[in-house]
Amino acid sequence: EVIKWPLAIGVRDGDALVVGYSTMPYSPLAVHATTIGHRLSLATSAMGLAYLAHCSAVEREQLLAMLRPETDAALPLRARLAQVAEDGHAVRRPGSAGESATLAVPIRHRGEAIAALGMTTFGRTMSARLVQQHLPVLLATAEEIAAAYTEGSGTR
Repeated sequence: EVIKWPLAIGVRDGDALVVGYSTMPYSPLAVHATTIGHRLSLATSAMGLAYLAHCSAVEREQLLAMLRPETDAALPLRARLAQVAEDGHAVRRPGSAGESATLAVPIRHRGEAIAALGMTTFGRTMSARLVQQHLPVLLATAEEIAAAYTEGSGTR
């Protein structure tokens, strides 16, 4: 199955993830022209949460300390991260009608997140069924990207 929804890869840049690659320009279902270069919150975006929940414990604590002004409610964020870690993915639902939604998974190297892969949909289409349908493909794609990274970096 080929996912027609746009995909993006984000890597950490300070206190955010930055989209370095996006299929939005090529997707028939794109909600924006592109997201390349967009900075995504680690605390509120699906890609940021997927990354933050799966990075090393040391990195997570450093990032949470950096994010503290943005996230006064650190305890609910920790609970959300625990849920994302358990689920293996994060979902950002739209805040209002017409907004997009995102399903995201971590891209891992040696068990820790090095990036995140996200699929953007129209907000009203994000459902448990859509997650169930596309999550296996996203997870497999994240594993393929991680394997290519490992092979290209010469590390195992």
